[in-house]
Order: sequence, then C-alpha cells, then structure tokens
Amino acid sequence: MARSIRVATWAVVLSVPLVQAQSPASTPQDVSGVWPSTAEAQIAIAGLMAKRAPERAGTVKVDRVLGCLPGLKEKPGVWVCPVIHAGNAKPLAWTLVRQGSQWIARDKDAEPACAPLKVAEAAFRQKLSNQKLRVTGEVDDGAGLFTSDRGITRKERGPYRLMCRYEVDTGLVEDALFLTYVWHDGQKYLIDSDVERW
Repeated sequence: MARSIRVATWAVVLSVPLVQAQSPASTPQDVSGVWPSTAEAQIAIAGLMAKRAPERAGTVKVDRVLGCLPGLKEKPGVWVCPVIHAGNAKPLAWTLVRQGSQWIARDKDAEPACAPLKVAEAAFRQKLSNQKLRVTGEVDDGAGLFTSDRGITRKERGPYRLMCRYEVDTGLVEDALFLTYVWHDGQKYLIDSDVERW
C-alpha cells in the first residue's frame, strides 16, 4: 500500500555546501520497458486498491510517474516509484514490480535504495576533484528519503530526489558526513551536483 513520502527530519547541524547545484540530473523522459508508464502504473495501482479497498479502486488516478529507484535489498525489477495522483500534489511511493509483460503494485512496501558506495565515491571524486576521497559507509544502511528540500534550513527547494547520507574520508577529514541527492535513469544512478558536508 502506498505510504506518504516521509519528510526529511534529520537533525540539522552545521552544513557547508561543497558543490552548488548547477546542472542537476533531469528526470528521464523515455524509459520505456524499464519503468512503468503512467497507464501501466494506473492499472497496477488500481489492481492493488481493488483488493485492499474496493470502494476506492475507481477513484485513484495516476497523473504522472516521477521516476523510480531500485528497492533496497530487493531482486532486480523491484522499483520504488513516487507517483503524483490527481488532486494530490504530494507524491506517494508505490512498490511496482514487472511480471512478464505487466506491472503489479506490491502490497509490501520496499525502501528506495541509495547509490552503492563505489558509485557515490566516483561521483564525489569527480565533483570535488579529490582522487584521495573514499566513501567508507552508508549512514542509513543504504536507504534514503524522497524530498525536494535543500539547504542548511531545508527551506530551499530542488529537484525531487532521494536524499542519501554517506560517511567519507576526504584525506584531510577522516570521518566526514556527506549528504547528496540521487536519481536513476532506469540503467544507472545519477548523483546531483548538490553535495553538502554535515
């Protein structure tokens, strides 16, 4: 069943932006065959709603699938997809799975997975021009939070992304905390230019 996207409520400590968002990764427009289309998501979600709340099955209308992230510790093909529904500006996350030529909405929610350590490390090294940098761990066991919040006070806005936190050895600071925003194009992870040190 869909759950409201959790608002990022991590305690804010001093945050120093390392790289400002200049060209954040855009949401891919054509991922046919990888992610569900709007029509496919509509059918899948309506099917689940028909089982859980038959009286509401015909009232749930999908306006747009924002994209999808792989499910954490799930087999390939399990995606967590934020969806905009008619009459509701706040996205809801659905766990959608391809079965043959069809998509189904899974009753059991999956958590969206952050980019693997080596993927994050390569992106940080490139963005910060620091080949000594090492990503040593994930703060939240590989899970992230969908959000458009940005900045020290979280009052700024950016593209809707999965916020992820990593433990980093910069070569100068052994135990730094990096916060960044990731997306997926259906084939690989994309990491925005917005990287914060907390």
